[in-house]
Amino acid sequence: VTIGGIAATKHVGLASAGAFSTPAQIWSALVPTGTSGNVFLTVPSGDLDGGAVYVWSSYNQRTPAATATNTSPSGGTLSVNVLAGGFVIGVAAASNATPQAFTWVGVTEDASDKVPNFQNSGAHAANCVAATPRTVTESSICTVVTASFR
Repeated sequence: VTIGGIAATKHVGLASAGAFSTPAQIWSALVPTGTSGNVFLTVPSGDLDGGAVYVWSSYNQRTPAATATNTSPSGGTLSVNVLAGGFVIGVAAASNATPQAFTWVGVTEDASDKVPNFQNSGAHAANCVAATPRTVTESSICTVVTASFR
């Protein structure tokens, strides 16, 4: 993955873990200039049947590293520590012919894609108060990953 020509870092990811899950990952890069850029995802031939890419931007991060991460192969509640003024990203992915009803608590859904056999959702919370932990819940039966940054 590259963002604005900069190699990105994978902070958290979870591979398929059951009949309804599909890989979900969070990547980032510190892009030193500009306010726009291309995002490129390189996938080995035949390894991607569907999916989505969601993009968030943040400015004046203290560090490019995620301050905390968590994963669940089947939805539910995740705990992720967040620093004061930080932000949290949540990504959910499902591989299921039955459309998922994504319901987030602790973050606000920004986008979702529901196409036959693949559903995805992305959510975030910004300018958070410090929490150890902050609870993030996603109620479907899919793969969920979270990361916090500051």
